[in-house]
Amino acid sequence: MTRFKPWSAILFSGIVVANPVLLTQIQTHYVDAPLYLVGASLIFFLISDAFSRDRTAFVGAISCVIILINIKTSALYFTPLILFGGFLVELYIFREPSEPMRRVFQWIGKRGMYYGLAGVFGILVIGYKPYVTNVLDHDNFFYPPSAEIMDKNTPVNVQEPMSSPMKFLIGMLARTEHNRYGIPVEAPINIKIPGTFTLAEFKAPDFDIRRGGFGPLFSLALLASLLSILASRLAIIREELTLPQRKSCGIALFGFILLGMTIFFPEPWWARYVPFLWLTPIFLAISPLIFEVTGRTRIFAQSMLTITLASLLGCVLSGTLGAARQHVQTYERFATLEQMKAAPFVELTLIKEVRVFSDEDSLSQSDAATVYAEILQEEGIKTRITAEFDEEKCAQSGYFFGAVLWCIPNMSKE
Repeated sequence: MTRFKPWSAILFSGIVVANPVLLTQIQTHYVDAPLYLVGASLIFFLISDAFSRDRTAFVGAISCVIILINIKTSALYFTPLILFGGFLVELYIFREPSEPMRRVFQWIGKRGMYYGLAGVFGILVIGYKPYVTNVLDHDNFFYPPSAEIMDKNTPVNVQEPMSSPMKFLIGMLARTEHNRYGIPVEAPINIKIPGTFTLAEFKAPDFDIRRGGFGPLFSLALLASLLSILASRLAIIREELTLPQRKSCGIALFGFILLGMTIFFPEPWWARYVPFLWLTPIFLAISPLIFEVTGRTRIFAQSMLTITLASLLGCVLSGTLGAARQHVQTYERFATLEQMKAAPFVELTLIKEVRVFSDEDSLSQSDAATVYAEILQEEGIKTRITAEFDEEKCAQSGYFFGAVLWCIPNMSKE
């Protein structure tokens, strides 16, 4: 595709970045989007370094390791596996059957050791809080416990003791549905046939979607990409691969590694918890492009690539429409600011959250009510934080995202 290389690169980069998890979290404080961006950067730095021994890519990978493990605790699971994936890809591309162990120790000495030191530095120095303080305050490296976080937060048909692979399968076959309007959090995930969809699914995604979060066509994209790489690889299984073909297979290998680490993650059904899965169909679909297959295999592989591309673009459209709906709702929620400015003050009440955990070490904690009080103050609105919400004494009331209720008091009832 030399003639269209710039456009192909733009399309590829656009699809990589336009992960629906990222699109729906642009206007939020959620950290799954930066987790994906930094993790994807690490993946591409590792691939670039493996292909060309690029010092810039090596330094970039080290930087990503330090940043990644300080975004979210789950990065302690993903980061080592991504690094291991980079190691396997390099070992595969430049394999030496006669001296495999030499390559292993060479990678450890020239790359792995520095990645490990970067991880230790990221945990003990940059991530002193929360990793070290978790041990000091709670005698637990992982705090709060994930089981308590997920309590009353999981659809009934992916709850324990179900295995992670089965949860993954249900998550992949899920109908794309939000859980904010009429669907209880614990309601079961609805399963569908890959490739089928309803128009409602294209505007359903939001920042915390628990059902089909990658979009209504993602399962089809994953299936088509798997068929594409399988058919193409079987067609040349007896041939000696050239270096460019081994590099292409290395990209596919990374896609399978990302698939594997997703399947065995404790909660693989929730898209925002496993954002790196978005790269799997991309890597698997582009890998066969360099294979010199002919005839029916070539037609089949290109057809599967087309289906994968169209499906991913459909998911991007879904994420974009869902994000747009969120932005409109946010605008509507703040449309009452002018009325608030005319009021003597506005009361803010934080809805009690059962999953709030103590943090003895922190001196900088704040809740959503405090944050909204600061935002409204910047708009010239006086606020008062209350412990209880009484709608009967409100001339006007509503809800801010972040579990905060607001009330413009009816002064005649004061």
